Amino acid sequence: MEARSALLVISVENADAIADAAGPAVAKQLAADVCTAIGPHLRQTDLAAPISDDRVGVVMTELPPTDDQSLIEIADRMLHAIDQIRTSRGPQPVLRIGIAPAEAGILTHDLLQRAQQALEHGRVNQMRRAVAPITTSV
Repeated sequence: MEARSALLVISVENADAIADAAGPAVAKQLAADVCTAIGPHLRQTDLAAPISDDRVGVVMTELPPTDDQSLIEIADRMLHAIDQIRTSRGPQPVLRIGIAPAEAGILTHDLLQRAQQALEHGRVNQMRRAVAPITTSV
């Protein structure tokens, strides 16, 4: 079995409300704060970076070729770490993680779209993290 990779997208769901109450600079700082908070949970092969004012992307490579439970456990540890982030005023951040395990031949754009779909699934079902299902071509 070979190692696999995944894309996690962490979303600050209420970034607009935070910007309205505390100012846009505070809302924009949240993505950097998320990167800092999850830093201790990343391995040397992982990469985290803001992909917008309210989203952080985490590329994880060399994951064990197991089921998605290991990704869920990693996401839960990250959620616990970023739950410690506090804003000085206004609402506290509401965070959600969309998880998209990569499959052979998937394009980066498609992987990002699947992570976004996982976020939406989590939002609709009031879940803090959701995994996009693996799709296999026939």
